[in-house]
Amino acid sequence: MIADRKSLSALGLQTVNKGAHSMHGKHEEAKNVEIRRFHTSTMKQRERKMALANFEVVTLFVPDIGVTRAFYEKVFGVEVVYGDAVSAVFGFMGSMVNLLAETEAPSLVAPLRVGGDGVRAMLTIKVDDVDAECERLVGLGVSMLNGPIDRPWGRRTAAFADPAGHVWELAQDIGQGP
Repeated sequence: MIADRKSLSALGLQTVNKGAHSMHGKHEEAKNVEIRRFHTSTMKQRERKMALANFEVVTLFVPDIGVTRAFYEKVFGVEVVYGDAVSAVFGFMGSMVNLLAETEAPSLVAPLRVGGDGVRAMLTIKVDDVDAECERLVGLGVSMLNGPIDRPWGRRTAAFADPAGHVWELAQDIGQGP
């Protein structure tokens, strides 16, 4: 199946005119068929690769929904999309973070158990100025775990934890690294 112009355009690809008015006629038309075949193949590859790439929500299990929700409202300053007695969902530019009371979590992850010792994940937010964000957070009473630190992979980072122990990293591109 050959993709239409609208489908290609949505993926940032372009179609090429068939070349009917071109001096090269059949050669141009054959070339355009190959270009369309390539774009169609590329679209199919993107569809396959993106099958699990539509990242939408991270759900974080928290022991105290009220305390953690207040922290997120103060620190992140993002919109509350939904909230009730056991959850609060925050909008983060194209994705969401769902704070969910630990008491509600077992049915979501069964047969695994909720909780455990130590940090198992870190969430990273890209920022323009890590130092300025750290200063802002400290001014809000947030304790930084580390940073700002220039990392060998070309990022300046700093980390803090929410009241439930979830670690958040601030990352600034400093244009170095491999």
